[in-house]
Amino acid sequence: MKQISNGLALTAAVMGLVASLAASAAPAHAAAPANIRCAVAKRKAAVKKLHAVDACFGKPPTTTTQPPDPACLAKAEQKFQQEFSRIEARGGCVPETGDAATATRVVDQCETSLVRALPGRCVASGAPCETSAPCCSGLCSAVIGQVAFCR
Repeated sequence: MKQISNGLALTAAVMGLVASLAASAAPAHAAAPANIRCAVAKRKAAVKKLHAVDACFGKPPTTTTQPPDPACLAKAEQKFQQEFSRIEARGGCVPETGDAATATRVVDQCETSLVRALPGRCVASGAPCETSAPCCSGLCSAVIGQVAFCR
């Protein structure tokens, strides 16, 4: 049940991010103040980085959960930093500079949450429950003092 509520909370958070991007994209035309255009551009850059980092988990394709390719992650980070610098160079940002690290932390936390919630694999019935993957049945049973098993 906890996994379901965590999944719903994560889904709500991702949907909120998408909705805020969609809503914030509307005023991003030339009539919007520079600080709003900058903020929207930075959020879009963060979403692009999230997409690039997520793609790193599929290279090379495997049937097991493996860490992402470090070279791929470095490339995603480099592109993100370049995009952030380009946005800040246009001016009008509030703060002017210095929030790329904060955006990186948010992207990394989001990716970690998504990988935990959607690992691409599950634990079979009768196997010990894991924190890295849900039970295939969705049910994890435990008796106090004993190892929890998937049902």
